[in-house]
Amino acid sequence: MASQTTATRKRHSHLAAGSRPTKARFPLSRRPVLIVAAAAGISIVVAVTVVLGNLRTSPRHDGATSLPGTSMATALTVDGQAIPLRELMLQVDADRAAMFAYFQQNYHAGDTAGFWHIRFGTTTPADYLTEHAITDTVSIAVERHLAQQRGLLADAGYPAFLQSWTAENARRAAALANHQVIYGPTQYSEAGYFTYLMGNVVPRLEQALAKDGTISVTDADVQAYYAAHPEKFLPAAAKGSKPLQAGPRTTAPFQTVEAQARQLYLDDAFHAYLASAAARANVVKANDILARIPLG
Repeated sequence: MASQTTATRKRHSHLAAGSRPTKARFPLSRRPVLIVAAAAGISIVVAVTVVLGNLRTSPRHDGATSLPGTSMATALTVDGQAIPLRELMLQVDADRAAMFAYFQQNYHAGDTAGFWHIRFGTTTPADYLTEHAITDTVSIAVERHLAQQRGLLADAGYPAFLQSWTAENARRAAALANHQVIYGPTQYSEAGYFTYLMGNVVPRLEQALAKDGTISVTDADVQAYYAAHPEKFLPAAAKGSKPLQAGPRTTAPFQTVEAQARQLYLDDAFHAYLASAAARANVVKANDILARIPLG
């Protein structure tokens, strides 16, 4: 899909460490998304292992005709919410470069004839990319559902998003025609608007989950986080500098970094909660559709 460049939560991609190019899934939001810290990273890795273990990959039909990337055929459902192939393609496109890097680094494999269906170890590039894109999509679908439950999204479905995207671009075009000032691009790409939208939704969702008690953010929690992560609270002058002699660096006093500690703790707690929720989600794959993802 030509208009799709990159999607997110990542706050939210699960490709191998070191293989992802430096891109923000959200203005990510969180974010960076769509779009993230050490404690959350551990929880996400665990959740990804669970999700990938529960999503069984059926043999890909090498001879199947690929569907167009804009197909609205349901590729999977997440807790009953239909995810069209078009939505999944946001993550397929976002994860593609990291997938190539993974197989290059680990197997010295390039995009040659038959590459997508050659088995390297226990997987093929086609299945590896598909499963990681599914994992990212499941995480974002859970986010969107949580946001809808709390009134931050009127409709978590992708058709509603496409309508919003079309309306926003029409509004921008009309504003330009009337010589009005607009901020940001004159027209959003599909992936760009998805990133923009989730980048606005996710911080508000974090706050909503903290406010309703879904995520606990007590003073004791924040102080414990501060004590457990002294490296995150070095005085500005000490960051990135080498100590003149051996010994621990001085951590900034809690009173001066309390707001920062509270936000960092909330970010980590949110990502851990999201990873757990995504791992528990009921995911049903439409293997006949997934076998026809346009990968090349």
